[in-house]
Amino acid sequence: MLKSVPSATDWKEKNQEEILKGVDSGDLKLSAKVTKNISENKELDDAVYDWFLEMRNPKFRCKPLSISRAHIQARALREAEIRGISGFSASDGWFRNWRRRYEIGASIRLYGEAGDVDVGAIEPAMRDLRVQLANYHLKNIFNMDETGLFYRAMPARTYLAYNESRK
Repeated sequence: MLKSVPSATDWKEKNQEEILKGVDSGDLKLSAKVTKNISENKELDDAVYDWFLEMRNPKFRCKPLSISRAHIQARALREAEIRGISGFSASDGWFRNWRRRYEIGASIRLYGEAGDVDVGAIEPAMRDLRVQLANYHLKNIFNMDETGLFYRAMPARTYLAYNESRK
């Protein structure tokens, strides 16, 4: 017959009084593991961050550019090449840590999905469009949402710096 092993929580509850006495007397010290998020290539990370801020806060353009993870990783590889850093890979782990170091917020959606459309409001325009499309062969009509014809389109999501508004 197998014996059940008590959990750490059970042990803590059972020995709570002894633990508190040990901490108060100084015989027992509680510690937590602290990990440091230090970059191996601070100059590279700073250069990528400076580029990121320039793209998100343009001096001479009207709107900030949308920046995806792929853009940031590609720029990191370019900066590593410029600086002669060999063996660097802009991996997902590097990106996650870089975001944490520079307090880059989560990726936000720039515009909505098709589910956000009020179908009743666009029905008249859809009727007009169907009439116009009747003059074309089906092989020349594309559903742009389902094809790869947007391969050069701007990303639908972007990352924001900690001090940027979500608007």
